[in-house]
Amino acid sequence: MSAAGTACAATSAPRPRGLFLLALAAAVPISVTLGILNQPLQNATSPQGVVSLELAGSLQRQAAVLASWQEPEKLRLAFSIGLDFACVATFLTTLALPCLWLAGAGGGFGAKLGRALYRVVLVMGAFWTLQNILLAAALFGHGTALAAQAIYGCALVKFTAMGAASLYIVLRGGMLLLFPTRGRNT
Repeated sequence: MSAAGTACAATSAPRPRGLFLLALAAAVPISVTLGILNQPLQNATSPQGVVSLELAGSLQRQAAVLASWQEPEKLRLAFSIGLDFACVATFLTTLALPCLWLAGAGGGFGAKLGRALYRVVLVMGAFWTLQNILLAAALFGHGTALAAQAIYGCALVKFTAMGAASLYIVLRGGMLLLFPTRGRNT
């Protein structure tokens, strides 16, 4: 194999399409279910439901959000947190793999950004998992001020990484579709 062929083979990312399609197929019903579970959690104290709990940022605010829910809502929240662990795996796969694939579709800044976002999404998974553990602890009465702040920080990392990776996938993918030869060099 030539030096150019070796370099190309070394930079091309494997494409486990089956894994991606399975994760995507699981992400859709999990997201719909989480949305349905979240609806009864929305009230004046928590207008965004579980997201209001994630972004409470303080033990006092977290306690107010939790106190706004009765037993049926807290059971929904517990199930939602458990299901959210599956959501971590499916979203990680459906965001990380396209970033890596699109990074392998060319060079330049776009490729570097894709590889960086791939890593960011993997790190996001660790923060998201920690957030779910801390949310469960808070739900079962083991919340602390530090944990409330950590949940807030984890949520910010999660939402920022998801947004950045999604934007990259749409823009880089769109650019490669619309301008196949130009997009490979940027």
